[in-house]
Amino acid sequence: MAQTLMGFGFGVDHGCGPIPSALGNLSSIRTLALDNNNLEGGIPPELGQLFNLEVVDSSCNNLSGVVPPSLYNISSIKTFVQTLNRLHGSLPTDMGLTLPNLRTFLFGGNKFSGPFPPSIANATGLVQFEIASNYITGPVPMNLGSLQDLERLNLGANKLGTNKSNELSFLDSLVNCTHLSELIIGINGFGGVLPDSLVNLSTELTFLRLDSNYILGSMPLDIRNLVNLEYLSLGNNMFSGNIPESIGNLFKLTEVYLYGNYISGKLPSSIGNISELSILALEANMLEGRIPLSLGNCTKLLALDLQYNQLIGMIPEQIVGLSSLSQALYLNQNRLTGPLPLQVGNLKNLGSLSISGNRLTGAITSALGDCQVLEFLDMHDNLFEGTIPSSLEQLKGIRVLDLSRNMLSGQIPKFLSELPLVEFLNLSYNELDGEVPTEGVFKNVSAFSIVGNMKLCGGNQALQLPACPGNVTADKKRNHFPRTILPLATTLPVILLLACVLGIIYRLVKAKQQTNPASLRQDEHPKLSYAELHKATDGFSSTNLIGEGSYGIVYKGILAANDQIVAVKRDGFTNTKENMNCNVFGIEANTASLFQLGLQCSAESPKERMDVKDVTLELRKIRNEYVGAAGRKSQQGVTSEH
Repeated sequence: MAQTLMGFGFGVDHGCGPIPSALGNLSSIRTLALDNNNLEGGIPPELGQLFNLEVVDSSCNNLSGVVPPSLYNISSIKTFVQTLNRLHGSLPTDMGLTLPNLRTFLFGGNKFSGPFPPSIANATGLVQFEIASNYITGPVPMNLGSLQDLERLNLGANKLGTNKSNELSFLDSLVNCTHLSELIIGINGFGGVLPDSLVNLSTELTFLRLDSNYILGSMPLDIRNLVNLEYLSLGNNMFSGNIPESIGNLFKLTEVYLYGNYISGKLPSSIGNISELSILALEANMLEGRIPLSLGNCTKLLALDLQYNQLIGMIPEQIVGLSSLSQALYLNQNRLTGPLPLQVGNLKNLGSLSISGNRLTGAITSALGDCQVLEFLDMHDNLFEGTIPSSLEQLKGIRVLDLSRNMLSGQIPKFLSELPLVEFLNLSYNELDGEVPTEGVFKNVSAFSIVGNMKLCGGNQALQLPACPGNVTADKKRNHFPRTILPLATTLPVILLLACVLGIIYRLVKAKQQTNPASLRQDEHPKLSYAELHKATDGFSSTNLIGEGSYGIVYKGILAANDQIVAVKRDGFTNTKENMNCNVFGIEANTASLFQLGLQCSAESPKERMDVKDVTLELRKIRNEYVGAAGRKSQQGVTSEH
């Protein structure tokens, strides 16, 4: 019963573990379909006993090890598929001879190494040959043209080529493959100039990928011969010269990738004829001139990438007005000028927009708020001015927003802290002012940048910005001591103290003059030597300093003769006796009250400071006490003289 079985398969996601070696006993089966399961381990060599096999498909599993050599000797095999596993080893050099009936050979996405099998051209019935994403080395045989039924040749992402000239000569023989529809040799090391034979490949060619090699020269002028081409990728090579105007004749093109070359000149307006175009990637070249208005005719365009070129002029309204753009519009790092057109509001389905590194001017248009699907918006390094428009509040899906290095002014809008999905916000190097928000993205200092805005204040403490004017705490409001006048609050008692001392001095002198007429005939102050004053003030020690100003410096002193407390005023700021004019005034012992009052007024905590009204009353009280004491002392002096 088992010997009449024609095929065997697990079905999708039904097989796991190793492949049973007992399958080698099913000698009559022609199809072994083990693909898209969770099989692991090696391929059992017993499968080499299935001499009637025509289809072997173990793709999309976790198989490892080498393919048993006996499988390559089953001459009846037509389809041999092992893609997306972890198989390794080399491909037999004679496999084209041992598998003469081979039509489909798909071994991509593994770890195969070794040389390209030179005998593959002997499998003349081959339709599909794919060994992409392995480690196969060259050279590629020059006789692949014998595969006249070949439709698909995928050699991409290997180690073919060594960046030498003439390594692409094998393409000449492919002209004989008149049914070739897909040619992929990208991500290898092929060097040299693209042969002219390329434009003579099959007119059935729809997919051409030569990217990421070392190909030199210009794009072929007769590329228009490939009339059915839908996908063209020549990116990341060393192409130079202009984009041929004839590219506009490839009406079926949907994706064009020419990025990362040295292509120069103007972008041909004929590209506007390619009405089916969905992706145009021309970034990182040397393109000049203006963006052709004809691109506005590409009404199916999903992504346009012109960044890192030398394009000039204004951004055409026809481009930003393409409502079909949904993936990306990258115009950054060019020399574009003028304002961002209002038509940008038509990009209602656009995911990414970058216009940074240009010379765009004017205000940021409020029409950007209509691009409500935007996740990435980069406008940095331009000349935009004015305020950040409130319409950006509608960008609820925005994740990255960069408005840095412009001339934006005004405050940071509060709504920026309310955008729910923002991962990074860059507002640095503008002219923004006012308080920095503290909610949303502004909670994490690594998620935003505001450097270079010299008028900002407040915000997250980690920013170490100055406090905002008028931004007071409730505690200080209750005590009428705003943060901004704290220095004044601490120096006010000192000023009042000095004023009080001078007032007392004046009152004492005046009172003495009124009560003792004899004093008018005598010196106003006792004559003391410099040495006596120096000793009374402990060498004019700073610990005895009462105050200083334009009037001089006042020290407290104690006279050695009678322990009298005096104030010594020292004119000037030098230490020489010649510049010293010391005047002595009698002060009573309650001078200490003045110092105590000053300490109470300059307490660190606002709650502990004396009220200003209480300070005034206390100063008056002390002054009156001094005047009264001076009067009494003067009376005593008059009495004693008599």
